[in-house]
Amino acid sequence: MRALLTLMLLGSASAAIPLFPPHLVGNASAVSALLERVIPGASKSFEFAIAPAAGTKNAFALSDTVDGKIKITGTTASELTGGLGVYLREHCGMSIGWVRGGGSLVFTPKGGWPKVGAKPVSRARSVPYSHVTQVCTHSYTLVWHDWAEWERFIDWMALAGHNSIVAPTGQEEVQYKVLTEQFGVSDMQVRGWALLVLVVLLLMVVVLLVLLLLVLPVLLLLALPLVVLLVPMVLALLPS
Repeated sequence: MRALLTLMLLGSASAAIPLFPPHLVGNASAVSALLERVIPGASKSFEFAIAPAAGTKNAFALSDTVDGKIKITGTTASELTGGLGVYLREHCGMSIGWVRGGGSLVFTPKGGWPKVGAKPVSRARSVPYSHVTQVCTHSYTLVWHDWAEWERFIDWMALAGHNSIVAPTGQEEVQYKVLTEQFGVSDMQVRGWALLVLVVLLLMVVVLLVLLLLVLPVLLLLALPLVVLLVPMVLALLPS
């Protein structure tokens, strides 16, 4: 119970963490590297810059530079990649997709990179976080990924504007260290709680199996009259 209460306190405390503290803002060079992975040679035609937010929301802006480049300014690296995705889709006619959902159609425009226009394009997030995936994704799909597939997936998430991913892998180790090193919960207390959860889950499975064994004969008895009724009808339809 102590461990459960501790996790609840950790969850409530996390709400006080400021949105995108400095160490999570990222840097423009990472965005250039992403663009090079997606469209080799394209980064030389773009200029990326991180600038402080003018308001209370994270945002990006697209504009043209005097030397013919496409400039993308954003409050975080996530805004830069999201803005890049908007430019590629809406100004260049490209598609950015998940590999398992059809993939992407990206290319270097033959006539040069389209201009944004005289008026810069700017957008702000309507919500602080744009989540992607859920716990089942890690078991059904991502569990088979090697690093190359992970990198493509992360690049897709960034270009799609996502800035938060459900990442349960390894969370138990983080929880264990927080409980034992920061809150003084002993190793046996942590293991005891995990054992209790396991016992409860096993009991639930046993109960479900017992219920299934009890209900199955009843279902068979209820279905028997229907089978007796349908068999002669089926036989009558068969050619003699």
